[in-house]
Amino acid sequence: MSTERLSRGLTVVALEHDSERILALPPATISQHRHLTTFHNGGDPLSIQVCADGSFYAWAQEVSLDDLEGKFLAYRFDGPRNEYFVTPIAEHPVPELSAAPSYFGVPYFRELQDALVDYGQSLAKKSQCPVLAKTWRDEKRLMFRPKPEADMRRSLESYLRASLRDYSEICIMPEQNVNESRPVDIKVVWSGENRVALVEIKWLGMSHGEGPEAKMVTWTASRARDGATQLSDYLDLYAREATHEETRGYLAVFDARRRRIKPTSVSLSVDDGMHFRALEIDYPNTVLDRYDFAPPVRMFCEPVVESLDPKN
Repeated sequence: MSTERLSRGLTVVALEHDSERILALPPATISQHRHLTTFHNGGDPLSIQVCADGSFYAWAQEVSLDDLEGKFLAYRFDGPRNEYFVTPIAEHPVPELSAAPSYFGVPYFRELQDALVDYGQSLAKKSQCPVLAKTWRDEKRLMFRPKPEADMRRSLESYLRASLRDYSEICIMPEQNVNESRPVDIKVVWSGENRVALVEIKWLGMSHGEGPEAKMVTWTASRARDGATQLSDYLDLYAREATHEETRGYLAVFDARRRRIKPTSVSLSVDDGMHFRALEIDYPNTVLDRYDFAPPVRMFCEPVVESLDPKN
């Protein structure tokens, strides 16, 4: 189970006598750790009692270690880099690892989030990728060609294959259905665990082909908000199809919005070209409050503006 799912904390306890229980409420008996994903919805604290035979009991409720009697050994996770072992007589902090939220947990989802942010800064910002460069209608990156989504997906897919290379059994698959008819742009599967990530791509700005009959398409911030709601629906659909898998959603937004731009524009001022660079997008709280929805990654795709300071 990932640390992202444990937003309300985790307590694991081993008692001297298996016949005793750490909580009076009836527990769920779990035989395999992946079944915890079905039991625990991420919105409650999780308490686990480990037995000598390897089985364990689970409660969606926090246990008070002060109320336990007799000998015990407990582990407590209270958030990223805040974990410790507890005995009846002492509390021992677990050493921190700056690159990981937990000393014991492999940061699968966190690394994917970091990879998306890095892609936005290192490649999408100035389209320093041959595949992504093909999405633009003009060399100054004022607007996209028609239907740039496929090349955006190929570029991001290629980057993730390289950046997540520390895992020997990781599958990155484009255009995967969450049910019989609804595809998500990229699906990432860690085969050694029950981790699955769904990545949805949206672009903002203008696309326009060449010639007087070319069709113009313009997407504003509402397109990103619609994408967040769409991805939220995908997570619900996928959860019903794969109950034992832990799924997390990622929204990657290619933001190429420009102010005061027309299909005939061949240049823009710094103010108009960079107007949206620092303007973040407001998303519905119903989506952002989900434990299985990562913070959306907005990647501002800069235009070429001659007077722009290259250090920025």
